[in-house]
Amino acid sequence: MAQIKGKWIENNTITEVKLNINSTPTDGYVLGYNSGVSALDYYNPNSFDTHDVKVSANDTTPGFLSGKLLGTSGKITLTENNDGANETLTINVGSDIFDVTTDTTTDIVEGTNLYYLDSRARAAISSNSSPRLTYNSTTGVINLDLTQDFNFTGALQNDGSNVITAADVGVANGVAGLDASGKVPTTQLPDTVLGGLQYKGVLDASAGVYPSSPETGDYYIISVAGTISGTVYNIGDWAVYNGTSWDKVDNTDLVQSVFGRTGAITAQAGDYTASQVTNAFDKTSDTTDNVLEGSSNLYFTTARVDAHLSGGTGITYSTGTISVDLTDNFNFTGTLQHNGEDVLTASSVAIETKDVEIITLNSTNITNKFVDLTNVPVDATAVQVTPVGGPEQAYTTDFTVISDGSSVKRLNWSGLGLDGVLEDNDKLIVSYTY
Repeated sequence: MAQIKGKWIENNTITEVKLNINSTPTDGYVLGYNSGVSALDYYNPNSFDTHDVKVSANDTTPGFLSGKLLGTSGKITLTENNDGANETLTINVGSDIFDVTTDTTTDIVEGTNLYYLDSRARAAISSNSSPRLTYNSTTGVINLDLTQDFNFTGALQNDGSNVITAADVGVANGVAGLDASGKVPTTQLPDTVLGGLQYKGVLDASAGVYPSSPETGDYYIISVAGTISGTVYNIGDWAVYNGTSWDKVDNTDLVQSVFGRTGAITAQAGDYTASQVTNAFDKTSDTTDNVLEGSSNLYFTTARVDAHLSGGTGITYSTGTISVDLTDNFNFTGTLQHNGEDVLTASSVAIETKDVEIITLNSTNITNKFVDLTNVPVDATAVQVTPVGGPEQAYTTDFTVISDGSSVKRLNWSGLGLDGVLEDNDKLIVSYTY
């Protein structure tokens, strides 16, 4: 069709037409027929309309032009106009022809230049022989292989949270690291956990001198007994520097256990037999006849009773009647009543007693995270707990006193400040009123 453009066809005769000399060629334009001036002219190839090619005839025979030009099926359509007169053919381009002004890549069949597809992008990600990125078509997740070194800038995140890197371990505002034994180094623990103490090693007290240039909280465990500045140290004692002078923590005078029991020990029946105690009274065979009467706790005699009743004690006995003079102090046992009502006495009033227990913890206490006190505190919140060598602990924050099932006397630290800090054979100084 490009060979026909710019020609005038009339009565089966192709007549050359003149070039419109008034037009100025533009780069990229083509030569075509301009019906307005009946001459060839320059056209933008993208702006041709359906009449860029014109075919006409003055022959009056109907259908004269029909069949003179053949269009390609589906691509060019020829329509005969003004049949039997001055006939013309209208040439229209079909839908199979690409129109650069309206058509897009959607209208073009894909060739070797492939279009973009998500599936092609995912396949490309995983196409490397040793892929670092792989796409799971089932889950829709892209996986990153970090078995090899992986360099990145900025913050690496997982589910929106920053991932911890080696540079974040053991530094301020980072995370604590672990030593070769799998524990957090003491240098990364706060003083509240360590009790302000720093273990510096063992000390030979027989040399008679303390370590030089100590710092507050430094402590040494005595390995060889001796005397330093008038203080006697035995093996196992601690020498602790308080900032101005050295203090001794006596770990050798403490009883480790009694009959296999640790903590606050209360004697139990069966601990000893009479044969184990010199001149002991055997209650299974001995009586008061085997015990000499002393100057007090005299044995009962009738004479002593009569003398006691009338011996200036305020009690007189006469004709079967006992009279009591209460103008002076009067000692008695049992319940004293007046007109059938009990009389309040000193023994009827609760007396509070202060107790200080030094408790050595065992593995069971560490596992259970509690130890039972010997007595029931009057006020559980007033119980004071101080680890040997450490600071006093805070009630509620570091420990509590709870019920053991029958009374409130169980010292508990489960889930509190002392949890994970106390160890087997640690010693606690516990003071309270009961």
